[in-house]
Amino acid sequence: MAALFCYHLLPACLGDIDERPHALLARAVRTQVQGFVTHQAYVAQVLRGGPQARGQEARREARLALLCALDLNPVQALLAPSAAVGRGPSAFVDRWNAYNRMAPLGVNTQLDGQGALRRESPMLPDRALRAAAQRSADIRAGIAASCVSVLARGGTSGSPADAPRTLQSLARRLGCANEVLDLLAWWREEPALALPDAARRLGRSARQLQRDLARHGLGFATLRQAARIEHAQQALLGGTASLTGIAHAAGFFDSAHFVHGWQRACGVSPSQYRQLAGRLDARGSLCAPGTVRRGVDVVENAQ
Repeated sequence: MAALFCYHLLPACLGDIDERPHALLARAVRTQVQGFVTHQAYVAQVLRGGPQARGQEARREARLALLCALDLNPVQALLAPSAAVGRGPSAFVDRWNAYNRMAPLGVNTQLDGQGALRRESPMLPDRALRAAAQRSADIRAGIAASCVSVLARGGTSGSPADAPRTLQSLARRLGCANEVLDLLAWWREEPALALPDAARRLGRSARQLQRDLARHGLGFATLRQAARIEHAQQALLGGTASLTGIAHAAGFFDSAHFVHGWQRACGVSPSQYRQLAGRLDARGSLCAPGTVRRGVDVVENAQ
């Protein structure tokens, strides 16, 4: 059975957030490149939290609002009502449901016309994992409802509508080091710029540049991959270029390298992402933003 995952916002809202500027940028870079944790790790984290994870809706939503405002993963751009691709509440519900059906998620969470959540889980092969999933199901349902509420209304405090939507603008807003800003600016023009050439432009050795980035919690390869993902995202949302053309323009070695990196970032292929971004909903408003409620018909029949 293929591995199952959950979006990084779900486990992230359970712990404290390091709000130092360099730590926030490092988190944004990591989750832009790899937006998921395994479903098994998420279940284990919820269980470790135990009773402390219950009754924490307000605190979770405050954390989620901050995390959403800093989230540059392509999934965020796809679902956020403020995104250029958005067409109001009905589009959010439509894309949310379609994305959950496409992505390899541990729980398929669907929204109905009244804003209730219906959760369906595939059969888990491991008996111990099934038992753990059952014990954590109610807490995870509450976390999912909090996540949907924050996303549906655009994040409220620190709203994604007002937040930077590029790595470069986020790094500038957080007051990050000049070498980070220089690298991001160069990659916008030269996506294939490699470590030796970048270091030479900055007047230092490749090893020194790597050490300087490491002090900020960053790696050269991961930062460059995040810049490539961002470039590709903009192309997928804003044009009709071929995947091969997007791959080369964004600095990927070839289309296979692009597809692999993209799926690692957001769980669906570039073609599926483009399909989701172009979905039109003619059914009218299905769910007003911010009215998502935890449904009583939560289905955990396979866990």
